Amino acid sequence: MVDMVSRIFECPVYPVRPEYIFSTDDTTEYTYEGTKTKTVQFVLTSKASISRRATSSLFSVQTDKSMNGMRVKLTFTFSAMGTCMPLVITVAGLTEREMPNGEEFTTVIK
Repeated sequence: MVDMVSRIFECPVYPVRPEYIFSTDDTTEYTYEGTKTKTVQFVLTSKASISRRATSSLFSVQTDKSMNGMRVKLTFTFSAMGTCMPLVITVAGLTEREMPNGEEFTTVIK
């Protein structure tokens, strides 16, 4: 099979062991306290409207807590052999007040 593929593509072909092939998936979630009671209304605007009113035609201030959250990134890494590396969770955008004081900020989930 390797010789046949090498002849078709006219180059050397070397098989790779499946334990050396990895795939990583990063999924970012935005989490916040509370629930959103109103649905967001999406409105299409024209280029002429944007040029007359700048960005004010696209932005409205919200008073709920929906934008007082944090981004949580989940990283999953799998090998082609079927093994999985430990799940990595990254929390970005924490303030000095939200960080643990003088503690190691790593948690291992078993």
